[in-house]
Amino acid sequence: TDMCWDQFLLDVVSHPDSHRCLPCPNNDVESWTQSTSPWFLLGQQDCVWPIDEEDLRVCSENTGPGYHRCSKIVTFMEKNISRTCGSNYDAFGNPRFIESVDPYGF
Repeated sequence: TDMCWDQFLLDVVSHPDSHRCLPCPNNDVESWTQSTSPWFLLGQQDCVWPIDEEDLRVCSENTGPGYHRCSKIVTFMEKNISRTCGSNYDAFGNPRFIESVDPYGF
């Protein structure tokens, strides 16, 4: 892979708050509805959701159904980082990301 891209991904996973797609919680199911979700109001975002190519199984948060749980710590570029389960869609089915085969709009 490209070393520049790897360094960027390392920064993304090491400092996720600096690379948020939206400046709000990802899923505020208590106060949002399908049509008030920022993912609906602002539309699909051109941002990064890194994928662990060594574990492509669908995972579940501790409170969700399903049996596969993402391990919380993984090694990437010799650094231990936290891994998070996620989805391309919010809790209401709104798409989060621009669909593109090109990484991060390149």
